[in-house]
Amino acid sequence: MKLDLLKNKIAEAFSSLGVEEYELLYYFTGDCSVGTLNKEVNSFSSGDCGTLYVRALVDGRIGSASTEMLAEGEMEELALRAFNNAKAIEKLDTVGLFEGAEEYEPIRMPEYVPM
Repeated sequence: MKLDLLKNKIAEAFSSLGVEEYELLYYFTGDCSVGTLNKEVNSFSSGDCGTLYVRALVDGRIGSASTEMLAEGEMEELALRAFNNAKAIEKLDTVGLFEGAEEYEPIRMPEYVPM
């Protein structure tokens, strides 16, 4: 799944909820393990995991949600969870969302391909 497609789906979902300010964080981790016994490989495992985390500012409250299900259909639910979490907050947040920087490093990220 391409991250740009997921970002667009999140933007559409937040727009339909009336949310104008939100932020996305994407984490990708991978691991590999090899076991040996008597100079022979006896076990091997590898895996990777992508996590998308969102925070949304709704009526002065910040709600967040995350998912490891990086599918188009999950993005609307992810936005809705963050929206509902913000609505459930009783106290107004005194800290806002990051307003952005003037420039960013280019993104160097391999495409996420589930195993």
